[in-house]
Amino acid sequence: MHTQTKKSLLFVCLLLVGGICHVADSIADHYFISTWMFCADLMIYSGLILYWVHSVRRRLLPSPARSYMVASGLLMEFFILLRTVSYRIVQWSIPINRHCWYLYYVPIILVPTLFVMSSFYFGNRPVQHSRFKRYPLILALMLIIGILTNDLHHLTFRPNPGTIKFIGESGTYTHGILFYAAYIWAGGMIAASIFHLISISHKMKDWKKAIQPFLCLLLIPLMTTINKILVAADLPEPFLMPEIMIFGMIGIQEYCIRNRLLPHNINYDSFFSQLELPVCITDYDITPVYQTAIPVHADKAQMRQSVGDYVYPDQDTRLSGKEFKAGYVFFTSDESDQHRLNEELEDANDILSMENELLEHENELLEEKTSIEERNRLYDEAANAVYDAQKRIEGALKQIQPCTVSFHQDIAYVLFIMAYVKRKANFVMLNADHGSITPDELTVALKESLRFLNYCGIETDARITVSKNYSCETATAIYDCFETAAEALCGNISELWMRLTEQEMLLLTDAAQAPELPDLPLPMSCTSEDGQTVIRVKIGGDVQ
Repeated sequence: MHTQTKKSLLFVCLLLVGGICHVADSIADHYFISTWMFCADLMIYSGLILYWVHSVRRRLLPSPARSYMVASGLLMEFFILLRTVSYRIVQWSIPINRHCWYLYYVPIILVPTLFVMSSFYFGNRPVQHSRFKRYPLILALMLIIGILTNDLHHLTFRPNPGTIKFIGESGTYTHGILFYAAYIWAGGMIAASIFHLISISHKMKDWKKAIQPFLCLLLIPLMTTINKILVAADLPEPFLMPEIMIFGMIGIQEYCIRNRLLPHNINYDSFFSQLELPVCITDYDITPVYQTAIPVHADKAQMRQSVGDYVYPDQDTRLSGKEFKAGYVFFTSDESDQHRLNEELEDANDILSMENELLEHENELLEEKTSIEERNRLYDEAANAVYDAQKRIEGALKQIQPCTVSFHQDIAYVLFIMAYVKRKANFVMLNADHGSITPDELTVALKESLRFLNYCGIETDARITVSKNYSCETATAIYDCFETAAEALCGNISELWMRLTEQEMLLLTDAAQAPELPDLPLPMSCTSEDGQTVIRVKIGGDVQ
């Protein structure tokens, strides 16, 4: 059973236990038992509400919608505690009791209003800020001020003539215009949010995301009807109206979160911790929040200094930092190879400057010069071979935005291209050493690229049955054909199956239509049928 399902069942079970405690409180004759049952009931309800608030703050990415939901949960907890204060603590004071009664309408009005304001950010689309989104909160606050100042104008509740104890007891007052306005406002906000969800679901073509919260909303009148039946049968109510309203609203908002109407980071930390890169994300106090598998070895002072300019915690490690909306990101680069090459070049310059004095070492110096030239030629050849891919990596990295929905997908796509760059450059080096590419080396390169496609959300499988060595030109052409097709399909497929034989390479995907591919170095055919696309690349002909 999924962990999220287990937590949901535990939440419902504890809610039922709270209802049982309330029934026990209602029927208990002994004051001691009644008090204990009331305390247990209060602690269960408060714990469930605060747990949900904490989970919302942890699961959702920083956004106005998360702030509205957290504020809504805190108002629900305020409602529960206010009712306890009113009925259990301050019954001796008529003014305090009456103002507690007035304060009930703060969460009654604000919770639906905040839900409407959070619904503005539902759906997979950019958030459009507008002053119009503030108007519901402003109007709600004006309505609350009118209710809290009822003693001055009696437009919400009007005491009957001769009423001494005006604390909300039935038959001692009549309702005013602000009372009806408050309930019309709360109902209108809930109705507006449901219609907004239906509109979003219509645009996203997923009605399930609107029906589930609507069914949860129907539980409120259903539980209210059950309570009336129990009261008519002279039986105790397991849940009062405030609990029904509170946990009904929690259910509606939880459905919206679980249906991914809001972007959340429930698996972000586990994904980030598996990256084998020295990267650390911190808050503004330089306290680590997310850490990859390879830690960043630096103290807080060095991290803070690296935001303005990179620093060196040790001789071969460069620490860089960047600021973003929620804090900082720090990463290190290993420059040991660069330092080693610089030292070697300095040694070569010293040797060349002493050439006139060390003529006896002329042959050795010539051999070293030839070796360096050959190595530089190989480096230039490898760099030219992967130049286009490196430019694609540069362009993709410039477009990546941290803390966005596509952040993980974009990073995985860059890693996929980087694996291709590494393996293609390796082909150039192996060709210089051996004159050909072994089938094992080609298999390792293709399977590594397939593994990085898994990080892009594409399920892959491969069957490679080749046994002969290939020339570097043919092996590179096969790898280029696979890479070009995979990049064209990435983002449009969820499955990719590859078969490689000595005669052809076959790619089978769930793409609805064939992608547009540039000219490939090997003959290629592409067909689509029954929601699948088949790409065939013939091996053995001339490389274009």
